[in-house]
Amino acid sequence: MRRSRWAGCLLAWAVAGCPSETAPVAADGEGAFGTGSSSRGALAGSSTSRAEGSSAPATSGAASSTDASAATSTAPVSSGPVPSSSLPLPSSAYSFSSSSRPASSSSQARSSSRPAGSSSAAVPSSSSRAVSSSAAPPSSSGPLCGNGQVDPGAGEVCDTAIPTGAGACPSACADSDPCTTDQLDGAGTCAAVCRFLPVGAGPLDACCPGGANANTDLDCAPVCPNNLVEPGEQCDDGNYDPTDGCDACLLTQPPPGTAFRFTSLALRDPHILVSVGVCFDATDDVPFGLGASLNSLIDASVTQDQNGDGFFDWSPTLVFLPLDATGPATALEFHTAICAADGSSCSPSGATPLPSSAVNGATTCLAPTTGTTHPYQPPVDTSAPACFSAALGNLTLDLGGLPLALQDARVAATYVGAPPDNLTHGLLLGFLPESTADALLVPQGLPLVGGQRLSSLLPGGNPPGPGRNCATWSDVDNRGTTRGWWFYFNFTAVQVPWSG
Repeated sequence: MRRSRWAGCLLAWAVAGCPSETAPVAADGEGAFGTGSSSRGALAGSSTSRAEGSSAPATSGAASSTDASAATSTAPVSSGPVPSSSLPLPSSAYSFSSSSRPASSSSQARSSSRPAGSSSAAVPSSSSRAVSSSAAPPSSSGPLCGNGQVDPGAGEVCDTAIPTGAGACPSACADSDPCTTDQLDGAGTCAAVCRFLPVGAGPLDACCPGGANANTDLDCAPVCPNNLVEPGEQCDDGNYDPTDGCDACLLTQPPPGTAFRFTSLALRDPHILVSVGVCFDATDDVPFGLGASLNSLIDASVTQDQNGDGFFDWSPTLVFLPLDATGPATALEFHTAICAADGSSCSPSGATPLPSSAVNGATTCLAPTTGTTHPYQPPVDTSAPACFSAALGNLTLDLGGLPLALQDARVAATYVGAPPDNLTHGLLLGFLPESTADALLVPQGLPLVGGQRLSSLLPGGNPPGPGRNCATWSDVDNRGTTRGWWFYFNFTAVQVPWSG
């Protein structure tokens, strides 16, 4: 009977609220909801405690009125307003007997708004709901990306659905500035952006960056005056005074020159490969006595007087104007000189020298460009400090009657002595275009290779017609967009009397 009445009450509660009446107590001391008249207060207190995050779980056994009251009084209750949408029941539904401890309306609101069947689910306070409802902004590839408008609040700087014009996302970047590297970040997203990063000093990129000069970057033109002796200048004192010995970066009173004549010169890369039934390397040695190697021919011309005229056959010479191994830079000229075979003197040959500027360095002054050498032995030597380097521009070397016309030529060496009287670890390099090598014929007088196109002797060479090089690898390099070969020579030099 009691249970039927309370079942009806529950139905009425769901519709319009139960009448305020004390629940009868069963003979065994348990009411329809578990414990006696205080059970509703305990229920309200426990539900409030869970809703506010109490760590004490609700028990299923009997609880005293004191326990229920304590549970209710210790549970923190939000003082903020509760939205009306969370109060679906009429106020009569919260009327209990006088022996029951009434719960606050806010507690009941939180308890009643809990979904059915989830007695342990916590309902956050009003402040917690405000935080949880503030969703993090979508990512640049999130749901707003591609809606046809730029949403900065979602982290967008463009929108992939905008085809062109303002707000369109870039798919490629190009500012036509050789002094920047073009970079596209976030491609295909609504955060796509172009970045143009400055390039550093380096040759053959058509850029002379800020702070560079003709000594540090071959793309820079010499500036006169700027207190730097650059290629083509004999001096640079930073002024326009024509009476101080330097006028328009030319010496009006040339200082005495200090000359260093090459005593050895050897090609280190690329190598010369010849096919006579088999493919062999003719750079340093020729098998079976079939002829002289290239480096032996070069060495003979530098170190011997083969025609008996009293002069070395070939004398590449560096002349410092003046020699200054401790200053930042000094004027330099590259000569093909006339030097006595006994080493007593050297003088200009009458050919126009290549003017330049020797820039002294405390680190490696010159080394091969990465990726332009093959692991030949011996390898290309580099110029370590204390050393100098100089840009020579276009340089033609006469290799036994073969005019090797090199572009972007540079020279460097390590000073020996204080003051220097020798140069070691010398490096002379330059670029030979493939078209030049295809057109250049080796003199007929050279054994084994006479009459052949030079490119046919270089790994990777493939001149017009028959004559593809026999090497299984390629030494072909690039200078910008031009195919060809970087040539690397090592040398030593000794100081000689200069009468120029």
